[in-house]
Amino acid sequence: MRLDARKLKALSDYSGGFGCVVRGGYMVYAWGNASKRNDVASAVKPFYTHFLQKAVEQGKLKSIDEAVSKVEPGLEALNEGLGFKDRYITWRHLCNQISCYVVRKRPGEAFDYSDYNMALFFDSLFLKVYSATWEMVDRKVLHPRLTDILGLG
Repeated sequence: MRLDARKLKALSDYSGGFGCVVRGGYMVYAWGNASKRNDVASAVKPFYTHFLQKAVEQGKLKSIDEAVSKVEPGLEALNEGLGFKDRYITWRHLCNQISCYVVRKRPGEAFDYSDYNMALFFDSLFLKVYSATWEMVDRKVLHPRLTDILGLG
């Protein structure tokens, strides 16, 4: 099957930003400036989950079913009118986008893809569990525990 240049152009126009199409291990179409640093949005979720699993493996957390409120005690007092539902958010909820953080549903009741969920996941995991700061998370956690190991540092 041949690639249609008009359809590839339509894809890039629809998607905007930057991106590429890989076929058979070769980059066959690209748009935008891929060399410029950009927001990676959803692409980081597997990395967060990797570091979550490593935290469990290293004994920093008991399991992914542990309440996030153990490291983020502010969750205990949120949403009194909803039965303090956010105190029941677990790490599993966060990595599966079902925490329902900042919405009316209870954790696990609905898929809730949101930046709030990801911010809670990042802050709780890297700043609390790994005890990094925003300024030091690359140097203290990401490089020594992933990129350096993969030879990407």
